[in-house]
Amino acid sequence: MQVLLNILKNSIEAIDTDAIVKTISIDLSGSDDSVQLVVSDSEKGFDEQTAKHLFDRGYTTKSTGTGLGLYNCKSIIESHGGTISMESKGAGMGSKTTISF
Repeated sequence: MQVLLNILKNSIEAIDTDAIVKTISIDLSGSDDSVQLVVSDSEKGFDEQTAKHLFDRGYTTKSTGTGLGLYNCKSIIESHGGTISMESKGAGMGSKTTISF
């Protein structure tokens, strides 16, 4: 629950209030031995350099951020045997967070 709340909060905070399109979607799929949750949004996106550090402790792109949110999300997911990743096609292109168990 904490992970999903943090991912959604990040998406909401990153969407430009003046943007014409403001989208957050959640997709859940599964099979006999796995489940995957994907959160996609139309937020600001990020470049490759930023992507390398998103889950680093203390790394933040927010002026008031602590850099612990995504770090803690990764720790929680991995402690339950899962994986978490984020990707973006670049600035202004939104992002996609994938959580798999």
